Amino acid sequence: MALRGAGVIANSIRSANFIRSDASKHFEALWRAALAKPGLPTDEQIDRIDFARLSPFLLKGRFTRSNGLRGAGARMDVDHAGAGIAERLNVDITGFEYFCRLLPDEKALIVDVFENLFDHACGRWRVMFYRFDKGLKIAVDTTFFPYLCANTGAERVCALIVPANTPASASDEGRAYSAEAGPAAEWINLGSGIPKDSMLSLEPA
Repeated sequence: MALRGAGVIANSIRSANFIRSDASKHFEALWRAALAKPGLPTDEQIDRIDFARLSPFLLKGRFTRSNGLRGAGARMDVDHAGAGIAERLNVDITGFEYFCRLLPDEKALIVDVFENLFDHACGRWRVMFYRFDKGLKIAVDTTFFPYLCANTGAERVCALIVPANTPASASDEGRAYSAEAGPAAEWINLGSGIPKDSMLSLEPA
């Protein structure tokens, strides 16, 4: 299973006709196999999954819901980001607050998506764009699934983030400094339903 190169997402950024990667579908299959029943799994279940070659591209973190309008107060504190993600972004985002570099409209949209993950015990695939400090904008293929801490009940997210096109060298790209939602997305029904709202993107198709 290729995790790099043009085969992950077949079309260019400019076409906006993205397709879901095989890596994302494999991630979903592993997640489904770990579910004893529909609903939110716990970290004890998820920690038993052998993600194998996907592991370098996994991100995990604690989600804190909004305490106001438009995503105010919401956080996604990343406590694990695989080496493959760091290589792609040219920065290790372990310890980052994931939402901190989003513009207000982007944050409101993505926080809404995250809250729906838990409210509907579903997954989410989408294309994200990362902007780099040297002006480049690249697409990445992201898949998010929600779960709970067995001890505290804290809401947590596990994500797969794989390249959407052939990586340029880090020296050409610089460091990733912001993220925005792309024009392709879909909910993943894990047996408990999905939201009615597609909540696709602020990015024009």
